Amino acid sequence: MADSMTLALEHKINKPLEGYQKVADLYGVSKSSLYDRHTGVHSSHTASAPRHLSIVQEEELVKRINEYAERGTLLTPRHVVELAEAVYDGKLGVNWGSWFIQRHCDTIHSRFFSYQELGHLHADIPETRRAFYHLVKDVYDTGLYAPHLIFNMDEVAFELSSSRRVRRVAPRTHPKNGQAVPPSNEHITSVACIGIDSAPVPPLIIYQGAQLQESWFKVGEKGDGAVRQLAINTDSGWINSYVMLKWLEDAFDPYTRDIASGGRERRLLILDGAEPHTKVDFLEACWARNIVVILLPAKMSGRFQPLDVDFFNTLKAAYHRQLDEYQLGSSLRGVAKGMFWGWHQRAWRETATSRQIRGAWRKSGLFPLDPAVMGIEEQAPATPPPQAATEDLLTPRNLRILRANSRAVRQGKVAPFSAMLKLEKASEQLIARNALLEDELARVKAT
Repeated sequence: MADSMTLALEHKINKPLEGYQKVADLYGVSKSSLYDRHTGVHSSHTASAPRHLSIVQEEELVKRINEYAERGTLLTPRHVVELAEAVYDGKLGVNWGSWFIQRHCDTIHSRFFSYQELGHLHADIPETRRAFYHLVKDVYDTGLYAPHLIFNMDEVAFELSSSRRVRRVAPRTHPKNGQAVPPSNEHITSVACIGIDSAPVPPLIIYQGAQLQESWFKVGEKGDGAVRQLAINTDSGWINSYVMLKWLEDAFDPYTRDIASGGRERRLLILDGAEPHTKVDFLEACWARNIVVILLPAKMSGRFQPLDVDFFNTLKAAYHRQLDEYQLGSSLRGVAKGMFWGWHQRAWRETATSRQIRGAWRKSGLFPLDPAVMGIEEQAPATPPPQAATEDLLTPRNLRILRANSRAVRQGKVAPFSAMLKLEKASEQLIARNALLEDELARVKAT
């Protein structure tokens, strides 16, 4: 079936006395685009813009830009102009790239993009977001999980030195890399768990070492009003399947059982798909305690996980402020591991507020469940375009279609001019694609 623009163009060719606006409204296309296609010139608002490539050639260039984007490569404006010059087989003007982007602003744009790991980029697709949204919605719709029974857990690492890039004030003669930091190759992991409408679970601190040392807990808050923290050690300082079970048994279950009517009500625990979170022993231990686990889509915790969306960054910022204060004017060569306990307590007290936690859930789109925040676009049923009275012609991309179009002309089913337009379009597409392929091949050979 021909697209709406092709049908509108054929309608205008067959009935030249009908106005552009009437035909455009009939087929639901842009009047100016229809005028461009029919006359081969630009509408008045772009009449002065340099356009050395035909409409079809520019469409092929847009397709190639989209193909690169699907591979995870976003072209710079310079690369786009180089591709266009390969199609044009000549030099283009200085401002050609800007005019090209403006002409196709409905499908492409030029702005600064941040970098993202390729796996995360490929994982973030509409189908995945839509499937996860409907999964969570179905679980919420069961009515088994009140807000105070829904939790999110994850871990984050802290370094014992500050290597962040921060604006500082210094003498003009001071070197740019002259900020002293205490040497450290150690990290400490904090396991956090927040609920929608309940107090956060006490954090579990994972120290790197063969065994816990009493000196690690001397500096910090004491007494009934102190932030409650638990501690454990591993050889690596990272979480593992054993620590996950200990966290469930010593932290999560004891501190959430009472709000779940002694464990009779189901609790919902949202986790990312990290290996320690998905071990069978851990999942079975959760089920035995009436805890249901939902795993976030792979490589998309940064979009959907409340802790990643708007909690860990605030927690780490509060921690680093204390580390910066400690380093201020100090000639100490390192930071003692025992300093972390108290710093984390104060950072947790500052971060784990009701306002911060509710904001993290809201910004992730998980509560209240918000398809707009989660980037869900429900697909509306498409209205098929009106059909032309004459037989549809396909762009002759192979010999079979070319012969079919020629036969339709000989039998008087279509106008010769329509067939000529289709043949011209196919020729321009093939020339543009060949030029782009030759340019890509030349780049590969040059590397």
